[in-house]
Amino acid sequence: RPESRVPGMWSEVAAAVGDAVEVVPPRGAGAAVSALADEVKRRGESPEERYPSLYLIVYDLAQIRDLRQTEDDYSFSFSKTNGAAPAPDKRFREILKEGPVVGVHVLFWCESYNSMTRAIDRLSLREIEFRIAMQMSGADSTSVIDSPAATLLGENRALLYRDDIGTQTKFRPYCPPTKEWLAWIAAQTKPRPVVAE
Repeated sequence: RPESRVPGMWSEVAAAVGDAVEVVPPRGAGAAVSALADEVKRRGESPEERYPSLYLIVYDLAQIRDLRQTEDDYSFSFSKTNGAAPAPDKRFREILKEGPVVGVHVLFWCESYNSMTRAIDRLSLREIEFRIAMQMSGADSTSVIDSPAATLLGENRALLYRDDIGTQTKFRPYCPPTKEWLAWIAAQTKPRPVVAE
């Protein structure tokens, strides 16, 4: 919800964690998503290799214009792209589909189901195994978590839905990170010295 937004929160997280996080402004999202999709493709060529996990966190998906579905996605046109690189919205959906197998995961937040459908089609939604729903209409709840259960949620309550096993778990969402938590994360992510024995 808009009142829960904390200006600069992601910059604070990045500052605490250091080089392990890169904050990209909305205008740079297309290039960042395309680069990450290239990494997914590269990793997919050697699936037997173990890769470190990477996370793409998209805060307020509706505000990232480059990730909105293009008109071609809604048409029945069979026109070719004339060798042009796929649009960032298509690359984003590639990451959703192919990324988890090679250790690339997407976490995103969007304020409504209608806003989400500008970037995520129904087929791509099926690629998202873990979904969190706060209070919403019965139709939206059914579309997101296959149940109208989110209509019954009170304030400051949410449901964690696991598509792979079809379960719902009610919980209280967390607030933005505190300075103490950020300090703890910073300590956890610092490189540890290697000691030869």
